[in-house]
Amino acid sequence: MTINTRDADSYADEVLPLDGPYTPEAMAVAGELISELVRRLNHATLAGNTDQSLPYPSNLDRVVGHLEGAVEGMPQLLRQLTSHLGDIQHAPRLTIDSLGGAISPANAVNAAGESLGVASGYIRYAGSALSQARRLTHRMAWHDPEDALREARTTYDG
Repeated sequence: MTINTRDADSYADEVLPLDGPYTPEAMAVAGELISELVRRLNHATLAGNTDQSLPYPSNLDRVVGHLEGAVEGMPQLLRQLTSHLGDIQHAPRLTIDSLGGAISPANAVNAAGESLGVASGYIRYAGSALSQARRLTHRMAWHDPEDALREARTTYDG
């Protein structure tokens, strides 16, 4: 089965429509789906699976490109989550359980926000590294003209 970008958008719309509604359940499922798809990409790229999953350099390039796009959007997501933490920081109904040691809600919010900021920095670094990798994978192809023709048909004809 070949999935093009339009199909990916329609699958994403089934989980979390771009224009809403944004429900807590849809948000949780979207986060879970990202995690599950990364797990499946990990399986598909295990040694022995790549002859089938990534038979051509252009297939590798497309995956790297889409990962680059996902990673480039993560700092914005983390900033927005941090902003929401600030919105709820002083809500009187915010509590913290006692399982991880005593901490006030305000301190927990501050620490979580700091951690999201650190994660954002690392992700921006990862995004730069993926961009560099993409500049190189985008230039790769098989040398054999017959393979190149099959690759073009497989990659672009779906």
